[in-house]
Amino acid sequence: MKEYTSSNLEKCLELAALDLQVNKNEIVYDILKENKSFFKKSITIAIKEADFLVEKENERSSPRKERLLYLEISPCKTAAYLIVQYDGDDTPSDELFTEEEVLKLIEDKKINVNNSVSYSELIKASGRYIIAEGVEAVDDEEDIIELKFHSSKGINDSESSIIKYKERCAIESVDKGDILASIKKGRIGHNGRDVYGNEIKRKKAKKHLFNAGRGCFLDDSGNIIASVSGKPSYKAGTIEVNEYYEHRKDVDIGSGSLFFQGHVKIYGSVLPGMTVDAKGDIEILGSVEEANITASGDVIIHGNVLRSKIAAGAKDNYRIGLMRIYKDLATSLSEMKKVVEDIKKYKLLGNDRDDGQIIKVLLESKFQRIDKDAKEIISILAKNSSNDLPVENFIKKKLIGLGPITIKDYLELDTMVKVLLLRVKELHNELRIRADIHLGYIQDCEIYATGKIIIKGRGEYQSILTSGTSIEFARGAVARGGTITAAQEILAGSVGSAGGVITKLSVDRAGIIKINNIYQNTIIIIGDKELCFDSYQEKVKAKLGEDGFISIENYY
Repeated sequence: MKEYTSSNLEKCLELAALDLQVNKNEIVYDILKENKSFFKKSITIAIKEADFLVEKENERSSPRKERLLYLEISPCKTAAYLIVQYDGDDTPSDELFTEEEVLKLIEDKKINVNNSVSYSELIKASGRYIIAEGVEAVDDEEDIIELKFHSSKGINDSESSIIKYKERCAIESVDKGDILASIKKGRIGHNGRDVYGNEIKRKKAKKHLFNAGRGCFLDDSGNIIASVSGKPSYKAGTIEVNEYYEHRKDVDIGSGSLFFQGHVKIYGSVLPGMTVDAKGDIEILGSVEEANITASGDVIIHGNVLRSKIAAGAKDNYRIGLMRIYKDLATSLSEMKKVVEDIKKYKLLGNDRDDGQIIKVLLESKFQRIDKDAKEIISILAKNSSNDLPVENFIKKKLIGLGPITIKDYLELDTMVKVLLLRVKELHNELRIRADIHLGYIQDCEIYATGKIIIKGRGEYQSILTSGTSIEFARGAVARGGTITAAQEILAGSVGSAGGVITKLSVDRAGIIKINNIYQNTIIIIGDKELCFDSYQEKVKAKLGEDGFISIENYY
């Protein structure tokens, strides 16, 4: 077998034709390796010299004659052709290829031929004859949804733009009976088979779930129709129409609290003691003071927020907390398992300690945080009237009180780690909407969002912020005091103060914290690692290093 490598297939065939002294169109080859990288492309082919059966007559007895017998395989490998070439039209019978030669060539290539082919007839004259046919694979076709409305409306919040509140709050609406979308069902294809008998896998279509949610329905023609007038939306495969309510004054004792099934826009402020609860988005052009704002969608507040509680994503918020604690608990259990292995290997606690006793000692000493995480999980599940029986049972029976002593084999920890990580994925899939919160200035507040929290005004003072993704402070916004927690990333300008106010910033183990100006008494927490700054620094980027400890570097 000979191999040839070049930048493309055409050049490989030219090299092979020159080397073997044959027409490049007559070459039968296999592709061994193909590199399709952006910077360097190459291909390697292999050619069996036995694929060419070339016989030359004795030059002393007759003029030089050449005959060829070889196989040609289609690029998709679903057809095989026998190529017979003689020098001239009238070839004597004793110079014809034999049926045994054809069968030997087919056997070498391991082709599944059609049984009805008569080789004795094919070899009588030059030609290109199909001797084997496979079945081409037909790929699946994906379902397609054609939206009849814009699923989102962009808002330019750049510093150079002029923000007009009325235009900013404009929301596209539809009328009852409007067609919102058309669904075209895809087609399921089938696998194929090549001439070697191998199955050719079809490309399976991604599964898309298109649902008609609140305020619309799916008719028999595959159209989604609005059943109410309001604002259409398309999120996570579901189309909804939310009725839209505009409140053109303050929310106060006169109006009472607002509870609405759709989107709410408030042109005034929300005064002390009031509640605004909406199943869609909430936008408030004024301020919020000593109030509760809860939305299933996004929350945008243009004024100041004082001593209030703001939540976007509604009941999904508790899932964000569970995911974070489950990941922390899984990490701690994995670390404890490794410590148990070392203790058993080197008999650090003697020969008479079983696995359960070793684990109990570790829980009461090096891994006290496991007890804290376990109790917090039970508390969150109870507060939200939820249950997670596999996790709850393990915590109550194996981690709390005398439970660890009942562990017979420390490998039970491995099983629990797998359960926790699986539940993290399930909880992530259960998050229906990543709802964001956009704020200006907040003080003494509690802010919770399943999506981002974005601070665009003066910043925050002594508040609790919790995000399922990231927290971002615009240029000029400060963070002074309080606790700021995000799953993935925190981007901050100035954190803390010259007076040393304590400010905590926390992300998950894989998270990143970036701060332009950081003052003393600022504490950053990544996973279960904690670091307190005792002096002023600039341009700080923090993450967990390969050694498992917080790594600090400067960025520019």
